[in-house]
Amino acid sequence: MRKLRLRAAVLTLFLLCASGGFFYLGAQAFTTFLPPRTAVVDISEIFNEYQKQVDKSGELKAAVEKTTRLLDTLKEGITIKEEELKSIKPESPTYVKILSEGLELKRKYREAQKTETAAIAKQQAGIIKVIRAEIAKEIEAVATAKELDLVLEKAVTAELQRGAGFHWKIIHFSKPEYDITKEVTNRLNQRYKRG
Repeated sequence: MRKLRLRAAVLTLFLLCASGGFFYLGAQAFTTFLPPRTAVVDISEIFNEYQKQVDKSGELKAAVEKTTRLLDTLKEGITIKEEELKSIKPESPTYVKILSEGLELKRKYREAQKTETAAIAKQQAGIIKVIRAEIAKEIEAVATAKELDLVLEKAVTAELQRGAGFHWKIIHFSKPEYDITKEVTNRLNQRYKRG
């Protein structure tokens, strides 16, 4: 019986020491704090240097020029009809015909202006939506590959007038090795060239 008590006492002492050791080591794990790994990215720079955006901007510019030519043609037709009306007497039957043609051209002009600008705006919104999704996906891929905890935007653009803007910095200090803007841009352009 005495041997059994000794074994029980040794086992109890061993378990107490083991649990105390685990408790001490477990508490140590909570006292060591590693700061989150952060990186910064300038999305406006990525957007401007992304080759797909440059190509799609060219397509969009061509659509705008086509719409401008169509509207200019209709406007020129309206001007011609107005000049013809000045030289014809209001009582003549051709006056009514030319007046109705001019009104029809004005209606077509307003309709074309409305539909074409809406189509261009829809096309532009679609392009931006796709490119923003690709940029976000690529930033996530780079962040995962570099085991980053947080990726912050480097600057915010505030637009004063159309085309005139300025940057407000969000991050005032960052080590250059953590700026992933160029890496994201290069990866996007390489993937775009392949696809």
